Amino acid sequence: IITNTNSTIATTILENNSMQSIVRGRLGLGLMMELIPQDTDIEIGNTVVSSILEENTPQGLIIGTVANIQYEEAALFKTAQIEPAISIGNISNVGIVIQK
Repeated sequence: IITNTNSTIATTILENNSMQSIVRGRLGLGLMMELIPQDTDIEIGNTVVSSILEENTPQGLIIGTVANIQYEEAALFKTAQIEPAISIGNISNVGIVIQK
């Protein structure tokens, strides 16, 4: 997800799991949380986790933390820059678990 702008995942905030949004990769530049309703309470430092709405992904996987929040008065949604929980440069082995 970090390196592909076409890759998205349904997410929520651990501290406010009633809010659902989408996190999209930014070509290795981090992650962007999109479609956050304007009236949602979200703060820098909140933990972003995978949502129950994400098919084939367990709920509650840590994606990262909110690093910055952007919003405009007239907009319906706000966005947030997410600091990934891991550094892609530190990954040396990747495993895939397939359910039978």
